[in-house]
Parts: sequence; structure tokens; C-alpha cells
Amino acid sequence: MKAIIMAGGKGTRLRPLTCAKPKPMVPLANYPVMTHTINLLKKHGFSDIGVTVQHMASHIIDYYRDGREMGVNIRYFIEDIPLGTAGSVKNAQDFLNDTFLVISGDGLTDINLSEAMECHRQKKSLATLILTSVENPLEYGIVVTKNTGEIVRFLEKPTWGEVFSDKVNTGMYILEPEVLNYIPEKSFFDFSKNLFPLLMDKGYTLNGFNGKGYWCDIGNSQAYLQAHLDILMDKVSTYLPYREYSSKIWVGDNTEIHPLAQLKAPLVIGNNCYIGPHASIGPHSFIGDNCRIMEGTSVKRSVLWNGVSIDKDVALRGAVLCSNVSIKSRTAVYEGAIIGDETVVHEKCIIKPGAKVWPGKTIEEGTVFKDNLVWGVKFSRNLFGFNGIKGQLNVDLYLDQILRVGSAFGSVINLPGKVGLSSDETPIARTVKQVLASGLQVVGQQVYDLGNLTVPIFRFAVRNGNLDGGLYVQFSHRDNNIQICFLNNEGANISKGQEKKLENILAIDDFSFVPNVKVKDIITLDNIYDIYFLTLKRQVHKNINLKAAFNCPSRRLNDSVVKLLIDLGCQIEEVNEEEVRSKVINGDLDLGIYLDSQGEKLILIDERGNVLEGDQLKVLLAYLLFNEINNSTLVAPIDAPSVLEELAEKYQGKIIRTKSALQSRMENMLKQGKYGEKQFYLEFDGLQALVEILKTLCLKKLKLSQLISELPVFYLHRETVKCPWEVKGTIIRSLIEKFSQDNYSNTIEGVKFKHPEGWILILPDLEKPLVNIISESKSMEIAKEITNVFKDRIQQIMGI
Repeated sequence: MKAIIMAGGKGTRLRPLTCAKPKPMVPLANYPVMTHTINLLKKHGFSDIGVTVQHMASHIIDYYRDGREMGVNIRYFIEDIPLGTAGSVKNAQDFLNDTFLVISGDGLTDINLSEAMECHRQKKSLATLILTSVENPLEYGIVVTKNTGEIVRFLEKPTWGEVFSDKVNTGMYILEPEVLNYIPEKSFFDFSKNLFPLLMDKGYTLNGFNGKGYWCDIGNSQAYLQAHLDILMDKVSTYLPYREYSSKIWVGDNTEIHPLAQLKAPLVIGNNCYIGPHASIGPHSFIGDNCRIMEGTSVKRSVLWNGVSIDKDVALRGAVLCSNVSIKSRTAVYEGAIIGDETVVHEKCIIKPGAKVWPGKTIEEGTVFKDNLVWGVKFSRNLFGFNGIKGQLNVDLYLDQILRVGSAFGSVINLPGKVGLSSDETPIARTVKQVLASGLQVVGQQVYDLGNLTVPIFRFAVRNGNLDGGLYVQFSHRDNNIQICFLNNEGANISKGQEKKLENILAIDDFSFVPNVKVKDIITLDNIYDIYFLTLKRQVHKNINLKAAFNCPSRRLNDSVVKLLIDLGCQIEEVNEEEVRSKVINGDLDLGIYLDSQGEKLILIDERGNVLEGDQLKVLLAYLLFNEINNSTLVAPIDAPSVLEELAEKYQGKIIRTKSALQSRMENMLKQGKYGEKQFYLEFDGLQALVEILKTLCLKKLKLSQLISELPVFYLHRETVKCPWEVKGTIIRSLIEKFSQDNYSNTIEGVKFKHPEGWILILPDLEKPLVNIISESKSMEIAKEITNVFKDRIQQIMGI
């Protein structure tokens, strides 16, 4: 049987392990990762193997040659340019004249490929995807299948909000040769993103095989260390080529172990090694060939490649030392640290957890080397949350990390560019802004300090000031967190793709530094606030003769808004937040207004004391936009009320549903032209929304309650359920499996279920270990009942 090993990847996230070799050649249990893949193929009868290569191809070709030494036949197919997963296999089409298997050359698995092949043949499938279940599916393609195994839905590398299953695509496929005809020649083409959706669109059935056994995509250093641990814990069946020196301790040929050395199982030591007196090795360690570990050194949970030399009294804890590293005496290397090839670490150094040292470096005596990629707990899953990066200073975020974030953002923006910076008025936010400015400057960006603004005013400034991007910093007294918001040239949040690119730059320190003479001074612009309010004032062409109670926690914003409203003809009574409603009810006022300190959140109280906020405010703004022009197209997130579609139908308009993420909503709004831009401002600027509503009340000579009465009635209930991160996918999959295909609908995010009295959306939270439950019905009582039914089911799935 024939198989294709995809071995063209660079392994960027594994650096510095992959600085000098391609990812398939990284040692795993003292052999290249791809060797384990070849052994698995050979075990299941795949003897004719094609290997697609591109990055550092000669390393792979020179090592395996024609495959005879491993008892297989190997042919190589070289990509001159990256062709993607499917494009690289297309490159081998002449070799693939029968059913074949596609497998990655840089993962570890013992899934039964023979059973997968038999399943494929029994179902006479065109394509079978080998699947497995994982706790955290964010880095993989998630898949939902029917009980028959037919694939009904999949999505590549989702956010938590998009997770609808814990079954993931392993990147192993059994294919018929005909599928190659759907892959274009010499073009970048991906299996999951391009080919499989194309086949499903053409009506072909794709099947999933649920692989039992071990599977690990060795995508980062944590997974790399975990794979070694799993091998020693017998979680995966693989080959160890050494004799068993004692129980669970394997030792290679010509290795000398001093009688006073301590070896602790499980442990692997390679060929031609020396272990000195009183050295303590293990447990859960791999020592490569030709290593020397001297007297008094302690090694635990670590991986040493070939040729490593360690002097006396060194401590290694959960570290990876690449080829020919030399560690001098009384040095300590801690959890997750990686020392690159040919590096020398001199005496009495401390290499702190998570540090990464690139190849060929020298670390001088007594150095305390700490990695500036040691993110706090909140960033262990994703650096970016719902609205940028958030964390406590000196707990989750350190100033050196913030400096690098500035440089990474500056490296994503086209050079030379113009980047705006702003913050709220707190000293800590202004401090973080200054650090970000330095990071931007050293990569050659022209930095404009726009002073202390609100987020909506900063969006306005970036969009109208012809800037290439912006960074905004705010501090929350409620949770003590700093938040950094990243904007593109349109004043919207940067895309998920840009977030990933920025994360990758941070992971490998790939900054676009410029020579010192290219660093530019910061330019200060201090009139943005005045320009914004002048622009707002010019939008109103008629006096707004209304009386209102008003509150805003920010003194500066409060004073500016009060002046604007008075200039527009309003009579304003400033009150405390808790007094707004009572003043409206008991006084001779038309409405009450609350604006938060950032000017983003708007709450209105009509003359009867009814509160307008959240979903109802969104519906009102949509109503105003549809009224302004028929046939317009508006954007709404997946969890917004369905009455928006009723409004659209009434005014011959259209609603485009998007993911709940801010950038998805913003990006789609700004694609809709003039009225999309207006919706963008109304939804993300509370003051713009307020002015628009006041203009409408004045123009139509209506009370706010009368305007609200023109809106369709809806009842939307929202609730959250706490759940561990690792079971989010399981919850969604289990709920889908409980319902027939007719009871749930595929959505762009989460999963939506039909109900005789309405609908319910289950949406994993993007930032917290929560699942959001959103239901809509004919009454709030029924909406709550629907929510409780699904809440109980979710808790049952979790065993609560």
C-alpha cells in the first residue's frame, strides 16, 4: 500500500528546536519524529512511501535516502514554493495510482491505520478523515459526524465561540486518487480549507473514522516535552532501540554509568554516554547519544539531544538541551527552557522557566536569563481575548513583554507607517502607553501620541487621521486589569489573522528592528478631543429642545458631553448614577441618559422610567438606520434577536449575521459602504448613538417611550454556565448528538437549536471557562424555561 508523508513544514512555533533542522527531523525519543511515522506505516503494511519536502529538504533526503535501511521504498517530491497540504500531495499525483494514506511527518500517533483503511473500503468512500477527541480543540480542525460516520460540518482552528465538537481532524486522510483531480496544479491548496469543502459542495460524502489510541500534534515545545513523557508513561506504543538496563530504564551501547550514580525510572539513556558519580538522572528524562553528565548533576523531566556536555552540580528541570550544548558547573535550567544547538552556558547561571536561547549563543558566568515569553496563566491558552490583550501588570503582563508587544504590532504594520497611541487618564495606563511607544519606535514606526482619549474617540482619530493602526490602553479598577486594544487603519479591531501573525512574531522574536538612526521622535497631537466634539456638533442642523438627566463617571467626558448637549439646545440636569431614573420619573424631564466612562455603553430611561439598553438599544439603532434608507444592509452578531430580520423584511433591507467577535462585526459593517460606516459608529460609540436618537426624537416630535413602542417586541434571555475549558467541545458535541439533524442548525459560531416556542444558542465563551446560553421566545418566562432545560443538560454532561 502507498502513503504520503507531508514533511515540508518549517516548524516555526518549535523554534529554537527547528532553527537548524526541519520539524520532521527534530529528535523524539532519540530518533527523528518522522522515523516514528515510517515505523507506524511499515507496521500497517504501507511499504511504498512518498515524502513531500520543501523546507531544508536535503536534511530529510540525506538521512532516509531510498528507505531501504528501514525496510521501505521512499520517493521524494520537492516543492519549489509552498503548495499547502493538498497542493503538496497533488505534486505526487503520478505516484498515487491507488487508494493512499496521507499522514504528517511531524506528529506522534499509534492509531490503528489498518482499521481506518478497512473502514474506508467498507464505506467505499472517496475520502476518509481520521479523527480523534481532544480536550482543547482550538489549534485543530473540529469535525461533527453523523452516527454513520458521515461528516456534516468542520472548521479549521476555531475560537472557543466556534467550538461545536471535541472531535478533531488529525491531518491523516485515506483518499482515492480521483480527489487529486480537484486540486489545481502548482497552486497553494489546503485539504481542510479548500479541498474538503469543495468536495462537499459538489455533493460527495466525506466520512470520519474515529481513531482509538494516541495522537499528538507536536506543534510547540510543551507538546514536544509531553510527547516524551507520554512515551515513558506507556500512553503510546512506539519503538525504543535500547536494552532494558533495569525496570523501565533503557540504556544504549558503550554507555558508562558510575556505580554511585542514581538512575530513576522511567528513563532512556543513549549510546556512548557517561554518567558521573552522584549524578541523579530521571525520572521521565531522555538522554541522547554521546552525552556527558558529570558528578553531582541532577536531571529531571528533561530531554537532551546528542552531544550534550554537563559539568558538575548542574540542575536541569523540565528543560530541552539541543545538540552539542555545553552547561558549565553550578548552573540551573528550569521548566520549559530550551537551549539551542552549540550554545555554551557558563558557571553559576540561572536559566528561568520558559527561556529560549537561540543556537550558537554564549551566556556569561552568573547570568540570570529570563525569557520574555513567560506569559501569565491567562495567556496559556490564547494571548488575545475578546478585545485585545488583558491582564494584571506584573502578574500576567510585564513591562518587557509589553515592550515586545509594541514591537510585534509595529512589525505587523507596513513600514514605514504611522501608528497612533492613546490611553485613559490613569497613571498606569499612561505608563503602559509609553512602553508600547518605545516598542513601536525601535521597529521604525512613526508614533503619534494622541493623549488621553476614550476608545470611540480614538477609533475616530485613527480612521480620520490617515493612521496605519493604533494601540489603546485602559485600566479597570474593577478587576485591576490592563487592557490593550489593537486597531487597524479603519479604527476597527485588527483581524484574527493579524492577531495570529502578531502572536507568531512574539513566539519567535521575529521583530523588524531598524538601525538606531532610523528611530523617530514621537509626535504629539493634543487637539483630537476638540475635533471629535466639533464633528459631532456639525452633524446636528436643528436645535434639540429636550430636557434630560445625565450622568457619566468620567469628569472630563461628562463636562464635554454636557457642553455639547447644551450647545445643541438641550436642558441638562447633572445627577448621580443612581438618581437618573428617579429624576426622570419625578421631574419634568423627557429622558435620562447614562454614558460609561469610555463613552461606549449608553443607557436611556424614558419618561415612564423604562430602561433602554443592550439588545433593545441595538434593535432601536437598526430601526433608525432602516428608516433612514430602505434596502440597506446591516450587520448583527449571531446572538442578536431575530426581530432584526423582521425589521429588515419590513424595510426591504437585509441582515448579515456574523460571529460575536468584535473584529468580525466591525469588518463586515465597514464592507457595507456609507451606511455600514454609520452603523459602525452608532454601535461602538455611545455618544454617536445618543446624538442620533436625540435628533430622531426632535425631528419626529416623539417621546422616547413612543419611539420604543414602534419597535417589534422580543424576549431574549442570556445566562452562563461555568465549565472547564477542556470540556467545552465535549458539551457542544454531546448536545448535537442528543438531537436529530432537524433540531439544530449549522451556525457560523456555537450551535443553534430549534424549539417549538423559539430558539436557543449555545456559545462557548472566548475568554472565560464558561458556556453562554442565549434563548429567544414569545415571552421572557418561556425563554427562561428553554434556557433552564439546556442548562440542566449541560450540567448533566459535566456530571454535576
